Amino acid sequence: MRETDPCTLLGDQAYLNLKKLLTTGEIRAGELISIADLSERIGLPIAPIRDAVKKAEAMGLLQVLPKRGVVVPLSTAKLIDECFRLRAILDLEGARTLVRTKTHHNLHSLRAKHVEVLDKASKNMPLQAQRNALAVDWDLHTYLSAALQNDLVTTIYQQNQDKLAIFQSSRPFLPERLICAMREHLEIIDAILEKDEDKAVNLVRIHLAESLRWWQVDNL
Repeated sequence: MRETDPCTLLGDQAYLNLKKLLTTGEIRAGELISIADLSERIGLPIAPIRDAVKKAEAMGLLQVLPKRGVVVPLSTAKLIDECFRLRAILDLEGARTLVRTKTHHNLHSLRAKHVEVLDKASKNMPLQAQRNALAVDWDLHTYLSAALQNDLVTTIYQQNQDKLAIFQSSRPFLPERLICAMREHLEIIDAILEKDEDKAVNLVRIHLAESLRWWQVDNL
């Protein structure tokens, strides 16, 4: 039995930690940071940090500037539009699949989480409450893509989600959009539970249109 290379394990850990810094906004879009600074912030040696940076660059999460460091690229309207439309493609197929499925494991509990977020939503939500609410927002999209039971789709979805999370972290928290999104999600969930495929598909499309409108990229 072959032993796992400790450097590989550290590289994986470094990548996960780096991705967390990116998706939570601790490293902002446009911010230049050196490999040495990353090593200090993540708390791991330079070698696994370099491996993590290479992987993140390959995923399109950051850009390496030779002899300077790394930078998170500023999002463009075109890229935001493409990422949301890709997510919607998976949402649509996931919704169709779930409507045709007899049982919906965890969908009722996911609905309850959305209701709870709506009950607590306010302009003065603490940071942790904001993060919890955004996690619930992502949970439905993850649930829809997971319904396809396709490993390749899961990989594509995760890469796309990471990009959208980085975009999201560069914007101020908007409780108004969160409230609207939770209501749109609840309508989608209810349509799936009602086994109404046409309604579920239409509601996913409406959710996409509203997301693009809030991001002000609906006129591309």
